[in-house]
Amino acid sequence: MPAPVPTSTAAPAPAPVRPAAAARPGGRLRSLLRAGALLGIVGVLAGSLVMPASAASAALLDCPGETVPSGTTTINGYQLHADAQGRPDSALAPAGTLVEQPGGRDSACTARVGHYADRDGLTGYDGGHLIADRFNGPSVRENLVPMQGTSVNRVVFLAFETAVVRCLRQWGAPATTYRVSAHYPNNSTLVPDQVRAQMTVTASGQPHDVDMTYPNKALSKAERDALNKDLDTQAAAAGCPKK
Repeated sequence: MPAPVPTSTAAPAPAPVRPAAAARPGGRLRSLLRAGALLGIVGVLAGSLVMPASAASAALLDCPGETVPSGTTTINGYQLHADAQGRPDSALAPAGTLVEQPGGRDSACTARVGHYADRDGLTGYDGGHLIADRFNGPSVRENLVPMQGTSVNRVVFLAFETAVVRCLRQWGAPATTYRVSAHYPNNSTLVPDQVRAQMTVTASGQPHDVDMTYPNKALSKAERDALNKDLDTQAAAAGCPKK
């Protein structure tokens, strides 16, 4: 806001002189932080996340629309495939490529993909990573699908990813192949009705498969428990028991 115009013709008293920001200890850092706070906060929609403008701008590039070009794109060594309608339908981590390393989650992009379920009248969906963020999976549309949040993405699918971590630590990346595929019930929806997660572990020279198919919908506790029990049995047979 501009300062009020003085009503007196007398010269105003000089303002106290403060040391320049660079001259004060930590002054330049504080100035940069204040500037970043002013320039870096952007509101999305009411009730949605607020995040730095730089991250939001990146999300607009990574989530340019509901669909992506059909075919395979390789990012971080992972092969990400989109179907003929431009919807992500599979992600492959070949043996030797899977790593335990955060990919840098982009909350704006994941929220945006989750809301693609709105057009089908569905609520409570996340933008779920096919190759998880914890495995350096990118937060881009090619690797994100609308995934039910409280039953699938943050519960049973997370349990599968945790089993992958156990196998990865036990047998190493060269022995572990990881694939996730999304099945769509028709050519128009953006929401998979099933997500299939597969892992092959070559332990002691023998391949062992862990193969789970998750309905992409709200699940009862009994359904979640049954899926997790099946997962634990398969992972134990692959030499990655739950501890």
